[in-house]
Amino acid sequence: MTVSMRRQPKRASRCLVVAVLVLLIGSATAAPKKTKSELEKPKSGQVLITPKVIDSPVDDIKWVGAKSETVFVKTKSGSLYRSDDFGRAWVPLLSVLQATGSLVSGHDEVGVVSKLVVSPGEQDLIVAIGTKNHHWISNDRGKSWRALNEGRALHEIMIHPLQSRWALASSWTPDCTNESEEGYCVKELYMTKNLAEKKPLWEKISDYVVQFSWAKQVDNPFWDAPEIPVERIIVSRFSDAEGKQKVGGWHQDVDTVFSDDFFKSAPRLLMPRGNKFLFSNNFMFVAQVDAKKKTEVHLMVSNDLGRTFKEAMLPFKLSQHSYTILDTSEGSVFLHVNHYGPNVNYGIIYTSDATGTRFTLSLDHNVRNADGQCDFDKVLGLEGIYIANYIEEVDVEDEDDNNRGIKNDHGGNKRKGSGARRQNTRKSKHQYIRTVVSFDKGGNWRYLAAPEKDADGKTIACPQEECSLNLHGITFQQFGPFYSTENAVGVVMGTGNVGDYLRSRTDEVNTYFSRDGGLTWHEIRKGSYIYEIGDHGGLIVMADDQKATKEILFTWNEGLTWEIFEFYNKEIEVENIVIEPNATAQQFLVYGTLEGKGVIVQLDFSKIHDRDCEGADAPGEDSDFELWSPSGASLSGRKCLMGRQVSYTRRKQQSACFNGQEYERRELVKNCDCTEEDYECDYGYERRKLNVDNKAKVGELGPCVAIKGMENNITNAANCPIGEMFEVTGGYRKVPGDSCVNDLHTSYTVPCGGGVGHAGWMVLFVLLAIVVLLGGITYASRSAKFKHLFGNIGFGGGSAKYAPIGRAGVDTAVEEDYDEEEEGEAELLRDNVIMGYTQAQNRDTTVTRRGIESASKPVNAIKPPPGGHRSNSYDDDEDDFDPRV
Repeated sequence: MTVSMRRQPKRASRCLVVAVLVLLIGSATAAPKKTKSELEKPKSGQVLITPKVIDSPVDDIKWVGAKSETVFVKTKSGSLYRSDDFGRAWVPLLSVLQATGSLVSGHDEVGVVSKLVVSPGEQDLIVAIGTKNHHWISNDRGKSWRALNEGRALHEIMIHPLQSRWALASSWTPDCTNESEEGYCVKELYMTKNLAEKKPLWEKISDYVVQFSWAKQVDNPFWDAPEIPVERIIVSRFSDAEGKQKVGGWHQDVDTVFSDDFFKSAPRLLMPRGNKFLFSNNFMFVAQVDAKKKTEVHLMVSNDLGRTFKEAMLPFKLSQHSYTILDTSEGSVFLHVNHYGPNVNYGIIYTSDATGTRFTLSLDHNVRNADGQCDFDKVLGLEGIYIANYIEEVDVEDEDDNNRGIKNDHGGNKRKGSGARRQNTRKSKHQYIRTVVSFDKGGNWRYLAAPEKDADGKTIACPQEECSLNLHGITFQQFGPFYSTENAVGVVMGTGNVGDYLRSRTDEVNTYFSRDGGLTWHEIRKGSYIYEIGDHGGLIVMADDQKATKEILFTWNEGLTWEIFEFYNKEIEVENIVIEPNATAQQFLVYGTLEGKGVIVQLDFSKIHDRDCEGADAPGEDSDFELWSPSGASLSGRKCLMGRQVSYTRRKQQSACFNGQEYERRELVKNCDCTEEDYECDYGYERRKLNVDNKAKVGELGPCVAIKGMENNITNAANCPIGEMFEVTGGYRKVPGDSCVNDLHTSYTVPCGGGVGHAGWMVLFVLLAIVVLLGGITYASRSAKFKHLFGNIGFGGGSAKYAPIGRAGVDTAVEEDYDEEEEGEAELLRDNVIMGYTQAQNRDTTVTRRGIESASKPVNAIKPPPGGHRSNSYDDDEDDFDPRV
C-alpha cells in the first residue's frame, strides 16, 4: 500500500548506518520526584535498541510467519528489506531481485518494487510486483527469489485464499502506456493455476474489467447452505464493450457476473448494473447504478454471500451517491451513506438488523473525507462499543481568531460563551466536530467523558456544558486517530482536547488514554504523540509526532507511570510506531526520516521484566491477574454490555511481568435482564429526544416513534416475498447480537405476500395495536414521570440512559438543492479499513494507521491509468482508490 507521508525529507544522507545499542534501565540520570502523572526513569531491566538507516522513507510494512516474526519493508524509492527477527537485522533485497530479473530477461533495466503481495493461505508464498514488466516470487518467505517475468505490467494480483497456487492478475493493455491516442486501453484479467511453478502459465479470461475477486467462502460453520465452489470468480465488467475502456464514475453498462469454470463458458449474471462489490464477513454488498439516474446508486445486500440479494432499506428517501461499509464484525452492518454529493464532509451512519437489509439512523453528520474515509471505529476486543466524530452546526459570532472552521482544518471559530474578546462580530452558522461514543452498538450516543486532571496533575477547568473530550479520527492525518487493538481489551488511545469542540492547533492537542473501553479517560501527555500497544496491553510506547525527537516514552503498567529514554543519537521525524498484527509481542518498530533517508529502529522490551505473569486461571489476590467487567454509562450501574455481563481476565496494573504472546484471555459470560438500552428503533421509527440541550449528561431514553411521512411498516408485509415471514413490531427491535433475557418489547411474525384479506388486515392491526400498547406501558413504567402509576402491578424501575446525539430527523431539502455531479465525480463502494474496491478482512487482525498496515492483507484495488494511460513511474500511488481517475 502506498502511503502519503506528512513530512518531506530535508536532504540526502551520505551513508547507511547499522548499530545495536543497549539501554540499561536505571542509568546515572537521577529520577524525578515520583507521582503517577510524571515521567520516571526505568528501574530495572534493559531495552535493546537496534537502528537501521535505509535508502528512503518507509512506504509499506508487512509481517508474515506463524508469529509474524518475518518483516518486509518497502521504501518510497522501490527498495525492499527483509528481517527474520521482528526487525532487528535487515537484509536489502533489491539488488538480488534486479540481478535475478536481468538474468532471465536479458535486460539491464528491470525496475524496482511497486507492491508486495502475500498469499492469504500460505504466507511463505510472496509476490513482488515490479515497475517495468518484471516481477518476482518467493516460496520461502523471501529467503530466495525467482523471476516472474511475463512481459506485461501487473496492476493487481490476488492469490486464492484456499488454493495458494491459483492467482488472478489484472493488466492494462500496452496501448495504455502509449503516449499517442492510437490503440485501445483496456483492463484485462488473467488467471493461473500454477503460480508457484518455475514458469506459471497465465490465461486471459476476461477484458473490460472494473473489479475482480475470488468468491468468499462461508465463515459460519453452522450455516447449512450449499458451499460456494472454490473456483468461483466474481467480476464487474463492461457488457458488450468495445474501443477504449471508460474509467471513473458510475456506469449503467457495467454488470457484476460470476463464473465457476474460469470463464470457459459464458459467465452468469449476478447483478445488472452492479459496478462495485465488497465482501465483509458473511455479507456481500453490491453498488447498483440506478436505471434512470447514472449518478445515483442503490446498495444491494446479500447475507448468504451472493446467493440472494435485497436492496438496503433506508428510512429516508434521499439520493445515494456512495457508501462506506464501516463494520460487520458483530452480525449486523454499520453503513455510512453519502447522500449529499462529492464535496460534502459528512454523511449519515445507519445500522441494520441481523439480515443486513433493514436500516435505522444511528448518527447524523458523521465526518468523512473525499476518499470515503469516516471518523468511526470499533473499540476492538469489546462488544458494542464504537467511537465516532460528527459535525454540529451552531450559530456563532464571527471574530478575529486563529482557529478556523472545519472546512479548512477541523478547528472552528470560538463559540459563544468561550470567553473570547469580541471584535466586529456577526452571527453565522459554523460547523464543529465533536466526539461521541456508543455502548449499545450505535443505538444511542453520548459525549466522551472529560478527564478530571491534565497530564501535570492539575484540575481541568471547563464549564459543564462544554466539558467533554474530543478526539481526532482517521480523516485528519496530522494527529494520531483513536486507536485500539483486539488483544489489549479495554485499552484505547487518542489525541485531541477537552472542550466544546475538536481543535487542530498543535498547542491545543494532547494525548489521552482509557483502560475501560472509553468510559473514562486520562490525559497522559501534553502535546500530540503517536502510539502503539503490545503484550496484550502490557506495553504502550509513544513518541512525539509533531517535531523531530530522539525520545521514546513507554508504560508497562497501563499508564500508572511513564518512563523515558533516548532511542537514537539524532533527532528524527517519527512517522509511526508499529507492531506485529496481533499486538502481543514485546518488539516495536519506530520509523521516520532523517536527512532524506528512512530510519527504522527496533525497540525490544523483552528484558524489562524478569518473569511471565502467573495465575491467569485463578485471578484474585494471589494472582497477577484480575477480573474486569466492562460497562456502559447506565444509571442503573449494571455492568452489562449487549445484554450480558462479560468478565475478562487481565493483568493487574502493578504486576511487573509479561502476558506473553501465548497468553489467551479468559471470558466468563452471564446474561442480563433486558432494559431499554438493549433495544433500538425498528425500520421506520426513531427515538423521540427527551434532552433537547447539548449538555454532556446522561438522560432517559425517549420512546421510538414513527418517522413523519413514512408508511407504517406493517404494510410492508404485502410487499415482501411470498413464502417468507414479516415481523410486526411496535417500533422496537433488540440490538443484533444482544443476548438479554426477559424481553421488554415483543413482536409477531406474519406471512408475506399480497393476499391478505380484510379480516387478515384487521388481525394484523389488532396485533400491532397490542404491541404498541405493551411498548407504551413498558416505557411509561420506566419513566420517572409515570412509573409511580405502576407501582402495584409488578413494574420495577428501569435504568435511564443518555439521549441520542444530533438531530432527531434528516433534512431532506438537501436532495432538492443538490446539483447533479458529473459522471467522472461519482464515488464508490468502500470499506472503512481497506478503503477501496476490496475483499474486506476481519477487523480483529488488521489495523491501518496512517496508511501503514499492522498486518498484511490482499488488496483488490482499482486505479486506472491517469487520463486513460498507465504511468511507468513506480510511485504512481496505486492504492489511493481515487474514484475520479
